Amino acid sequence: MLLAATTESISSWLMPPGAMLGRNLDADVSIFAISGWGIACGGNDPKALIPDIFDKTNHFRDEDEEWDFSADEPDVVIVSLGTNDYRFANEGRPQVFTKAASDFLATVRKTYPDAEIIWIYGQMLNQYDKELEEMVNSFDDPHISYYTVPRCVSGG
Repeated sequence: MLLAATTESISSWLMPPGAMLGRNLDADVSIFAISGWGIACGGNDPKALIPDIFDKTNHFRDEDEEWDFSADEPDVVIVSLGTNDYRFANEGRPQVFTKAASDFLATVRKTYPDAEIIWIYGQMLNQYDKELEEMVNSFDDPHISYYTVPRCVSGG
């Protein structure tokens, strides 16, 4: 499948690779996403971090209500994070990003011990491609994999 998209269209919950794959496989899809948030540094707000709210139902409505992870055990979890952490690459501190990404991946694995976990990266930026691939491989878990995806936004 060839995808050509604008930034606006891929910001829709319908366009991320996990949602498209789910539609193609006729699978149930659950999306956890907030535009501009990162793992170690948010794109618009350095403190806008996905790991801080991963266990919440809706951070904006109720900061304390926790998600019931036992209610739905996914077969596959797709993580598509890292694009909004570009500031650390620009500041020459990829180790901060890599540590935060590793900690988050460990949290996802602990949360979903039986799921296949796929970390995808590169659809907009690719400054952490090597670091992410090495980090994922360091888990030495045959059910965690990493894929570089082609950029789908010109100039993104």
